Amino acid sequence: MRKKMLLIAEILSLIVAGILFWSGFQSIEPPVFTKVSHRYVADDKYWGMPVTLTEMITPQDIAIQEFVKENSLNTGSPEQRVIKTFDLFERSGVYFYTADSTATFSNAVVKFGNFPDLWEFPKFILAEYKATGKIAVDCETGSMLLTSLFLAEGVPAREVIGEVDIPNQGIYGHGWCEVNLDGKWYLIESTRGKPLQKFIPTPKIYKPYFYFTDTYVNALQNVKIEDIEKIHTLTPDGVRALNRYLDSIGL
Repeated sequence: MRKKMLLIAEILSLIVAGILFWSGFQSIEPPVFTKVSHRYVADDKYWGMPVTLTEMITPQDIAIQEFVKENSLNTGSPEQRVIKTFDLFERSGVYFYTADSTATFSNAVVKFGNFPDLWEFPKFILAEYKATGKIAVDCETGSMLLTSLFLAEGVPAREVIGEVDIPNQGIYGHGWCEVNLDGKWYLIESTRGKPLQKFIPTPKIYKPYFYFTDTYVNALQNVKIEDIEKIHTLTPDGVRALNRYLDSIGL
């Protein structure tokens, strides 16, 4: 009897070991996102004051609505609307990052200086655009503006905040936009500085922490917005490395 029990125990241990060994070759379970309060607050992001994530996405704002109408951004197919909006944005973009350097690429000027990593409401960005002909943003503020415009045009879109693990460069905190076309989500990267080449699913180097619009916030389990502040912000070298990677995959 004792021998039988030992044999059974050995067989069970082998089965468990086999399962553990095989599981090492299986794909990791996708991260779990849960819906959290739409009043989720990001402290100190709006000029030192707290602001809710959903407040930063403003498709119903009259300034957004008028901009869409004035530039005929709500005509054509969803794909055409996205392309028109993105190309207008990139032609006018001046990007500000929290670093101490300057650079220029493509049609857009990229300015790096010791600016605080703060957010701005889309309507104020558009007011500056009307006054100067330039859209001055960082990655998060720029993608929030794009998300607001796409939603105002009737294109399903969402803001994403998380990190980007750039090959041979490092991990940075980052913000980007995604649009849903025919049931699939595609990356819209506000730091490109050139027209959209094609639609591609968001690459795996992008690690989302939060998805949100003006009506909901979905957060990665056990992650807080403050966790993103612990990640280095996107630097000039990071921007250039990210764009080289996106060039390599044809975005």
